Amino acid sequence: IAISGHAAPLHCHKEKQQGFTSFDTVVPPNVNEIDD
Repeated sequence: IAISGHAAPLHCHKEKQQGFTSFDTVVPPNVNEIDD
């Protein structure tokens, strides 16, 4: 937790990317193409 502050930005970015990956699998390919 002490290093949480230092790893906060990195973790946030990683978590966001992970969330996007999950969404990408849920959303249809059409939406993915538009997002790209």
